[in-house]
Amino acid sequence: LPDFYQGSELWDTSLVDPDTRRPVDFAVRKALLEGLRPLFDRLDGSDPARAGLDGLLSQWFDGRIKLLITRCGLQFRREHIDLMLRGEYEPLGFTGPWADHLVAFARRDPSGTVLAAVPRLTMSLTRDSCSLPRGPKTWGDTRILLPEPTIATHFRHLFTGETVSNVEGHLRASDVFRTMPVALLWADTPGA
Repeated sequence: LPDFYQGSELWDTSLVDPDTRRPVDFAVRKALLEGLRPLFDRLDGSDPARAGLDGLLSQWFDGRIKLLITRCGLQFRREHIDLMLRGEYEPLGFTGPWADHLVAFARRDPSGTVLAAVPRLTMSLTRDSCSLPRGPKTWGDTRILLPEPTIATHFRHLFTGETVSNVEGHLRASDVFRTMPVALLWADTPGA
């Protein structure tokens, strides 16, 4: 679900509205966040964090990956309030063999462009039920079309610190999802 509530910072697989009267184990959440501090420090310093993410992704069930994504998204939202509240929204198009397996949109304002991209119908993308839809073996020549006009030549992946390049008006899905199966990409407008 795209929303979260106090107590649902880790995986919550119930299909009902959260019962906010249930006790929340804040000590566990605090300890998990503290354990992620080295990754946050690398991402905040614009360093790629791929090595640390492999462990989180292989143990995704413990919820730390959700904490990382949530923290990075909330921090970006806090730092770009005007973009998030008043930025232009644009759904993105796709081309290639797995184009029907993507959902993405952009938000733009004079400060820059943020792109959110996620896969859908992932079971048909992966070799087995445990694999994540990442990299060129999964995505082949599938591309995410950038909004017109896009002057950004590079986007920074906010969850990994990696750089994703604009190649003639599109991003390769294999680059966007090189490390993580979800993406939040940022390109600031020079001089903004």
